Amino acid sequence: MSVTLAAGVTLIDFLNKSLETLKLVQQDNPDSSELQLHLATLTQQLSLTMVEAAQLQGILAQKNEEIRQLTQRLSEQTNIKYDTKSEVYWAEGDESPYCPKCYENDKKLIHLNYNSMVWDEPAPHHACCVCEREFWKTCN
Repeated sequence: MSVTLAAGVTLIDFLNKSLETLKLVQQDNPDSSELQLHLATLTQQLSLTMVEAAQLQGILAQKNEEIRQLTQRLSEQTNIKYDTKSEVYWAEGDESPYCPKCYENDKKLIHLNYNSMVWDEPAPHHACCVCEREFWKTCN
């Protein structure tokens, strides 16, 4: 991240210096061959700088997305607590538990489905639609 920031600062500094040089060059004699050479060099440097700046912008967008995803995952993890009685994970303020197998093995927060009946008999429990595991201690 610091490399990207340093490169960005360098690019901005270079752009400012290039613009100052262009202002000075514009005051010179327009027929001067030296002036034409400086203008061509500055134009090339500015176009390369624009390409580098666009690449940095893409890197910055990727980093921002990574930060957003990691922040979201961290927030989810701090709100998820394992309950040893029900043997599932619960989130604060959420009435539906999460599958411990899916969470611990794949880091996926999969809500469990509530089932009230089994073979036409009352048997309240939760089940995971991904790993198909059933949890009978969640409805006590």
